[in-house]
Amino acid sequence: MSKKVIDLFSGVGGLSYGFANDRNFEIVAANEILPNMAKAYSLNHPSVKMYAEDIKNFTADRLAIQPLILLQGGDI
Repeated sequence: MSKKVIDLFSGVGGLSYGFANDRNFEIVAANEILPNMAKAYSLNHPSVKMYAEDIKNFTADRLAIQPLILLQGGDI
């Protein structure tokens, strides 16, 4: 069973790249507030559900992911 990953402040998905190429992990969701970055992320990782919104609105109860193993985030 793969470990589930959520990418916060995802940008274009650079941090997700390593996880996407490791069959031990599955990126199940990403969050990015900047529309152009979110679109680029979705082009780079088309199978990942992108939440293009303020992270304050991105809550765990919206996700049907059990169990969540890894939460990662980038920065500016």
